[in-house]
Amino acid sequence: MPVNLRKEGQDDLMEIQGQMPPWKDDDPVDGAFMRLFSTLPLVEPSAGFIQRTVDAAWEAQAARRRWIHWAAAAAVLTVVGSASIVAMLGAPAWVVLTAAQAGAGSVMTLVWSATAVAEFWGLMVSAGAAVARVAVMPQSVAALVATELLGAAALYSLHRLLRAEVRFRSSGPLCF
Repeated sequence: MPVNLRKEGQDDLMEIQGQMPPWKDDDPVDGAFMRLFSTLPLVEPSAGFIQRTVDAAWEAQAARRRWIHWAAAAAVLTVVGSASIVAMLGAPAWVVLTAAQAGAGSVMTLVWSATAVAEFWGLMVSAGAAVARVAVMPQSVAALVATELLGAAALYSLHRLLRAEVRFRSSGPLCF
């Protein structure tokens, strides 16, 4: 006894979409295979499992949010506390000197990097302009056109040779 696995309204959907007709159970092995799987119980998660999973996901999200809030509060307290101590007691000379050296070194590194990038792009523009000047010379254009025509002629000749060989052998289509 074959098992009907099609959903209600599937035939109408197949007619509307113009798909292939439904699969028929003509092969006894296929039928036995379908009967085997129809006897197996459905594997579905229990309601308790779903509830525990959802609860765990919500708890993980809440814990993540708590950690983010605590980390932000700690960062704000550290900055405010450090700024308050420096404002009340004054900054030691070595802190000011170190901050000035780090700031100046960072700015200089940024300026040098920007200069190197600008020089590189300037070099690329010059090289591109030189290549363009060479490419638009009449001799270069003639050489490029001649190369393209020679390549087209070679492809045409190869195509004719292959077609002639296939016709001679009569081995079917050109695909090997």
